[in-house]
Amino acid sequence: MSFFVILILYFLYRRSESWHRLQTLSIFQRWWQLCHKLPAKVSVLFYLLVPCLAVIAFDIWLTDVGTLGRLLLVVIDVLVLIQLLGSKSLESHFNEACDMVSSGALVEAGNNAAADLGYDAPGDSFAAAAMVSQQLARQAFVDFFAVLFWYWVGEALLGYGVALALVWRLAYFKGRDDSLAAKLLHLLSWIPARLALLGYAFVGNFSKTLPVLIDSLSDINIRASRLLHDGAQAALSGDEFDNEETGPFWRLYQLIQHSELVWLAAFSLLALAGA
Repeated sequence: MSFFVILILYFLYRRSESWHRLQTLSIFQRWWQLCHKLPAKVSVLFYLLVPCLAVIAFDIWLTDVGTLGRLLLVVIDVLVLIQLLGSKSLESHFNEACDMVSSGALVEAGNNAAADLGYDAPGDSFAAAAMVSQQLARQAFVDFFAVLFWYWVGEALLGYGVALALVWRLAYFKGRDDSLAAKLLHLLSWIPARLALLGYAFVGNFSKTLPVLIDSLSDINIRASRLLHDGAQAALSGDEFDNEETGPFWRLYQLIQHSELVWLAAFSLLALAGA
């Protein structure tokens, strides 16, 4: 069943905009407001674990119902995973970035990206462009690839893919203003970030990207966003762009799309094989 969930999720997120109508992201904020009344560390654990355990319990109950229950579980898994995707498509993020760059607002876009990533404002246009690229690479990772990865891992190892994907996304939502959630997010990002980088290597400049990947295996402290940016720049090294302003961003978009297709095929085949 996970094979169908993976394919449905991909086609909804990459080939359609209608899935946004099914999102109610405010539910996560309301849930945190309830948990925030508890002591600090307890509130984070409660925030992460209760939804996870609830999903597992519901999963067990539906599986015992029979074939109809398992089919219903596929629908519910897709609906829950849609809530964990980004609030808009990756193409929309790239369109916004390219529009700002084309209108001469590259520095402003860089400042916005730096604030979002938690860095100081870039000092020049080159640093601003790098910051925007880093934000876009991070956005693709957290909005789709990491969700897909933890869903597949959860299904393959435990049979509860949605539960692990839910823990990942909740940790991301709270990682900006809670140190415990931030540490958990960093740990949960370690493996999928490097797999995403391997995908860049397969569809980009392999010989340039591989050293970045190898170096990252011993660097446990590097941010996922920085690693993804460095890997993407290595994968795109040697490419020529028709438009020097927006060309690098659209080439990054293509790189991300192609690398995701590689992992989509891999996850789908592993799901079919029962892994």
